Amino acid sequence: MIKHLDQKLPVWLSRITGGLIAATLVFAPLAFGAVEPWAVSVLAVLAYTALAAAMVRAVMMRYSRQLLNRFVACALIAVALLVVQVLPWPGELLTRASPSTTALASVTSAGNPWNTPSLYPHATRRALLRLSVYLALFVATAAYVRSSKQVTFLASVLVGVGFLVALTGIMHYLSGTRLLYWWRPGPSRPFGPFVSRNQAAAYLSVVLFTGLGLLIARGARAAGSVERWWKQVGRESARRSHQNLLIGFAVSVMGAGVIWSLSRGGIVSMLLGFAGVMLALRIGGFVKTKGIYVAMALMVTVGWATYLGWEPVIERFEKLDRVIIEPDTEWRWIMTRDAARIGAEFPLLGAGAGTFRSVYPYYNTLPAYTMPSNPHNEYAAVFAETGIPGIILLIMVMALLYGRILRGLLVRKNPYVCGMLAGGFGMMLALSLHSVVDFPFRSPAIAATVAIVAAILYRAAGFENGGRRSEESGRGRAGNLNMACAAAVIAGVIWLPACHVALNPLRGQIEMARIRRAGEQITERTKNVPDFVDAKERAIQGHSPADAHLYAALADMAWEATRLVSGPRDQLALADRAIDLRLKAAALEPTSASHHFVLAVRYAVFGRMDLAAQHGDLACDLRPNDPWTPAYLAETLLGYGRRNLAARYLDRAEALAEKRDLDRARNIIARVRREMERERSS
Repeated sequence: MIKHLDQKLPVWLSRITGGLIAATLVFAPLAFGAVEPWAVSVLAVLAYTALAAAMVRAVMMRYSRQLLNRFVACALIAVALLVVQVLPWPGELLTRASPSTTALASVTSAGNPWNTPSLYPHATRRALLRLSVYLALFVATAAYVRSSKQVTFLASVLVGVGFLVALTGIMHYLSGTRLLYWWRPGPSRPFGPFVSRNQAAAYLSVVLFTGLGLLIARGARAAGSVERWWKQVGRESARRSHQNLLIGFAVSVMGAGVIWSLSRGGIVSMLLGFAGVMLALRIGGFVKTKGIYVAMALMVTVGWATYLGWEPVIERFEKLDRVIIEPDTEWRWIMTRDAARIGAEFPLLGAGAGTFRSVYPYYNTLPAYTMPSNPHNEYAAVFAETGIPGIILLIMVMALLYGRILRGLLVRKNPYVCGMLAGGFGMMLALSLHSVVDFPFRSPAIAATVAIVAAILYRAAGFENGGRRSEESGRGRAGNLNMACAAAVIAGVIWLPACHVALNPLRGQIEMARIRRAGEQITERTKNVPDFVDAKERAIQGHSPADAHLYAALADMAWEATRLVSGPRDQLALADRAIDLRLKAAALEPTSASHHFVLAVRYAVFGRMDLAAQHGDLACDLRPNDPWTPAYLAETLLGYGRRNLAARYLDRAEALAEKRDLDRARNIIARVRREMERERSS
């Protein structure tokens, strides 16, 4: 019985790991790109469970040490870097290591309450959670993939999901809907289940080239020439021929999806990715036997795009004229330059992973009132948030993966490995180029998928004999049951708290939904509003005490309820609670000007002009290059009859608009000036 269990348990654990990885590949893109907190929590639980099952099997089969490779080492260093960012430092040491952190924190009223290199540790913890998920998926996939059978299984799942995403996106575009899955409101430019068409194009490129590699590997496993390939196709069974045709059809539809996403960076990087596949086949010496697959896939993709129509694509690329003539006006380059300036200001430790949205307004030079969450350049974002160590680690990981693929093409002279690695090289090239002008890795679905595909490529590069035997094979089929039990206990002890932490984003989103629902359902019966505010504040402190956005949402709900509460004393008490909650949000996210903007307005409503001026000045100081903040602040204060304070901020806005030569800001300032003159004359 025990011997039978020793032989069957590794098989069961392998199937569990493969099933969880496949579930991740299906869930991540279809759950709106996994950008929402609940999706991140589900993704983390799947990844941690897959890692636990894979590690138990690795210990049982005695190959756990071989999972610690250079990729994992780089990822562990990145995890350590983020941990360093969220740990408190002695004040003097932090000032010496990152003087810009102390200088920027001194601009705010709260300073740096945690003495951490990260200016918003809660955002860095979220980034740390995501990074741990990607690392877990890479290790679990590397432990699971032992032969070409597992590679084919995961690649087939990925191709199927990519086909669904592409088909859904094309149907969305042709139907003209702005709703995700035709029922949920989304941003202005969604594509399929992805909230951003740029991220959809990046995801489809990843899946497209993985599918193309699988098609090459399956169709020409033993072909030595084009003539032999045609003969082999004729002799193949109907089932294999149909499978290859289905994979080719799915690849072409995904290529058409990239084109019809209208992402210029995605289209250009996809075309260069096809060239990268041809280059990889040339390096491997299989361009004559396998290049026909690449040419056919590209021709069918172009055929689909021609059938659907090229007019929208041409219109998108016609807008590049302005970028070429006046590159300084392109927002992507402006944001990239600003992000590079942030990285130069925080070279040693960065501003904190995930803090770009909070820190960027201080360095923002965009000619409009906007607060982007990323600079549309993945490398600039990494440099801004993690400094020189982060960008070095990113370059090292990319170089290691490129080197592993190229070495596999040169050393492993068999069609299956060559096909998969050629597709992987095209994927890496397309993704590397697309990351220059967009933000693919800001989507957990793309990052998780790339982690899995990278592990597949890493393992495939070590396959011998056409992938039927791996580097670590040759060990006995039976495992050590005692070691498996010990590993299961250790994995369970680590898995439970890890999943508990992973569910915090889900809990936070549930609390946010309850707060917003309560705000929408406020009626004349508001006696329980103070009790609800107290209960929600305790809930926030229980699982997410450093989330400024939860405190801000609760503060807004309490403020809106003040106009419905009967009795001046109750109104004043509830308004005071709202201001207190906003102050907590501002203390948790000290570099965000939004909190101080709201506080300035609310203090002005109560006639506390000294506090209104204090927070208004902080909001303007945190956006020193932005004339819109003082202009909108002046307009809002003027609406509450605070003319003198409004005039003060209007003068500041006017000076900034003249300094930066911004006509849009001048128009807003002129409108507020007219309103001020009209009120004065009346």
